[in-house]
Amino acid sequence: MGDTSGMGDTGDDAAVVRLLAVDIEAERISYAAALIKEARAILDGRKWTVGELQLLAVELTEALAEMHRIAKGRGQAVPGS
Repeated sequence: MGDTSGMGDTGDDAAVVRLLAVDIEAERISYAAALIKEARAILDGRKWTVGELQLLAVELTEALAEMHRIAKGRGQAVPGS
């Protein structure tokens, strides 16, 4: 048989990629939760500047887009979706 040193097992590589994806998704979900908390605090205080609202809108849009990408990727991973 040929030398396979340095070549990972395909199943092991896939498992590592899945674990990495899960970690990244968990981080993005945590970030989104923190943004929601921040948004509620800013909006509940009713003392915001236009700049604060603009930054909040940008950050929330980015977080929502990331959550959409994650959900879409999860949906593609489900057979029959």
